[in-house]
Amino acid sequence: MKFLEFYEPPFFSDDTYVWTNNGHLALMIADVSKDNTTVLDRLCHILNGDMVPAKSPDLEYKAPEIMLNGKTFLVVRGRGSLVENFTNGDESACKIQNDFAHWVISKLQGHDTTVEH
Repeated sequence: MKFLEFYEPPFFSDDTYVWTNNGHLALMIADVSKDNTTVLDRLCHILNGDMVPAKSPDLEYKAPEIMLNGKTFLVVRGRGSLVENFTNGDESACKIQNDFAHWVISKLQGHDTTVEH
């Protein structure tokens, strides 16, 4: 399974989570103490290809977290569902989740992220 088969665009959000078109939980905002609607809406627009980022943020991946300027920004979700329903084990699930995280970072940094389906 390729990561965009599980994490299927287009993405949509509520105030805390980013969901996939096929109903999987994809991302969770780390700071739930404030209203994140604007941030998550912009994130979804970038992931869906509806807009490009204004600048390239300093992002890195420390599984399962996407760090922004060294602080946890997003948590990549879906591993449990991948293990239970879609892959033949934790190693495959981890690869799909990691590939998705790197794709998210590339999109948020404004890089071309064309992938083969």
